[in-house]
Amino acid sequence: MALRTVLLALMITASAAAQEQGQAKLFQVPKADDKALASMENNDIIRYETVADRSILWSKIVWERADLDQVENMELYFPVDTIRTEKRSLYFTLLKALKQRKVNAYSDSYFEEPRSYEDLLPAIQKRDTTSAGFERLNQGLNLTRDYISERNISAYDIKEYRIKGVWYFDKRRSELRYRILGIAPVAVDVNFLDEVADGEAIDESYLVELFWLWYPEVRPLLGFYAFV
Repeated sequence: MALRTVLLALMITASAAAQEQGQAKLFQVPKADDKALASMENNDIIRYETVADRSILWSKIVWERADLDQVENMELYFPVDTIRTEKRSLYFTLLKALKQRKVNAYSDSYFEEPRSYEDLLPAIQKRDTTSAGFERLNQGLNLTRDYISERNISAYDIKEYRIKGVWYFDKRRSELRYRILGIAPVAVDVNFLDEVADGEAIDESYLVELFWLWYPEVRPLLGFYAFV
């Protein structure tokens, strides 16, 4: 009886903490009335079932990696260009949604600090003055765009996706289930792209999470885009 009381107390504490976190949603399972869930207009998306906090007996947050060098994940990587096909890579699709303000980006997997596309530019774009540009500056001349080099992270540069999910036991249905909570594209730090040669093993210290997306918000969009 004492053990049962302790477990019940832990469940109540965890539920209360999840509610207090508000937008963080760290341990919350998306509910059917969540604005981030699929629109009823998209019949290709299977809607999440309603899961009340009291129905979750146990839950565990897990992090996974989808390595784009693995054959089973290459459909998320290709195509790396948009010229010869109507298909789009996952990264292109996510970035386009951010530019159009259809989804929100976050700085980390806690989903507490929203980021706009403009906020993300330092992480996905590198701008530098060329050698000729420095010569003009030394001569007291103004710089033009011709003397600024720009390098953007593209689908070609994405190495993996990091995924945050939750395993939970739904006591009402007596089922152990899993849902994806967040996804983040990972690439070499834009400031070191030129230092990493193609085909060579990449030091993990060069890899950075470009941004995090709350997956239930992205999920409806993926049903409309031909990204694979």
